Amino acid sequence: MNIVSRLQFNNTDCNIYEGSGFITAPYNAYWRFMKKLCMTRPLNNSQINQLVHVREDEMKKLVESMINISKQGESCDLRQAIMTMTNNVICRMSMSTRCLADGANNEAMEIKDLVLQVSLLRGKLSAGNVMGPLAKLDLFGYGRHLRIALVKFDRLVERIIKEHEEKKMKGTERSEGMDLMDILLEISRDPNVEMKLTKKEIKAFFLVSCCQLLL
Repeated sequence: MNIVSRLQFNNTDCNIYEGSGFITAPYNAYWRFMKKLCMTRPLNNSQINQLVHVREDEMKKLVESMINISKQGESCDLRQAIMTMTNNVICRMSMSTRCLADGANNEAMEIKDLVLQVSLLRGKLSAGNVMGPLAKLDLFGYGRHLRIALVKFDRLVERIIKEHEEKKMKGTERSEGMDLMDILLEISRDPNVEMKLTKKEIKAFFLVSCCQLLL
């Protein structure tokens, strides 16, 4: 079944999540487990429907914002407003964080900016594979910058994981229900699960998901 495994590029030493990602993983037991997991827990219809109020709330905030801007006789960037709303929906359903207008503790925007950097640098590294063995030398420094961006992303998601774990230990009920992070952490703690998820694999999952959804 090696024909279904994805092509592996050079400069893998720049990727701190190498070997932990689901999308680029070879076709093996881990890949099959993650595929089944996505279909049965985080991304099933029941979980999506449980968070419908998040989408409704963000839509309401967008409409209210447009009304206030209209009353003030000001213009707005509708495209940017819709993108912000979409990003807020994704981030709230994933990690219970959102883009804040005042920029205070703006984890969602930090994540988006880092994901954009990672995506652009990965594209440059992929193009560099035409250089063959020379690609490993990182002549243009893209690999070093990629690693820096990934380390920043890792620290940010680690902070969000700790926030979720602290709320779990304190028994604090989340008003919005379980988000994607809660579900993955719950699976990682389950002793009876088919394959145990590590924090590194959870972070890699969010990195790939954000690259696909936020850009």
